[in-house]
Amino acid sequence: MFKTLFDTEPSLHGLYSESRRYLISSLGFPGWGAVLYSVFFIILISWRIQLAAVKQLGPIAVGLYQVTQPVFCFIFAYFLLGEPIFPHQVVGGVLVCIGLGIFVYGQYLTALKDREAEQARARENERVPDESPQPRGEDDAMEAGRVYAVSDGKREDVRRFVLHGSLCLDIVPAP
Repeated sequence: MFKTLFDTEPSLHGLYSESRRYLISSLGFPGWGAVLYSVFFIILISWRIQLAAVKQLGPIAVGLYQVTQPVFCFIFAYFLLGEPIFPHQVVGGVLVCIGLGIFVYGQYLTALKDREAEQARARENERVPDESPQPRGEDDAMEAGRVYAVSDGKREDVRRFVLHGSLCLDIVPAP
């Protein structure tokens, strides 16, 4: 028996005695249809859907939703093929659903905390008084973004550029 299990020589009996060429040539239309279905639907379409889901939801969420595949497989097998459902499959499906529910609830709590933090920041920003100078009229030093310097009774047009919040650069046009 040890020689049968671990023998490295090719087997000359049973299913393994068939050559690959014979197996490929004996597929026929249903066999090649199954291969084409596998290639087209499973490889091309499902991978595109998965990549789009990764872009939309992120890799962690997609990875967690992928563990539901066996659950849906045995549910569909029960309804479509009449396969029996065993207790260990039900326990596994329940554990997968509980884990996914915990993940979704955690995402909900994180989003709730982020929203509350954003609202707190918005309330803090509303409390800060606006201390920037506002134009009050014709006699004010600042009007619509221009600063007028008054020297010897003449009003000169000065452009002020604010650099890094408090550093101001005044540019006076050449006479």
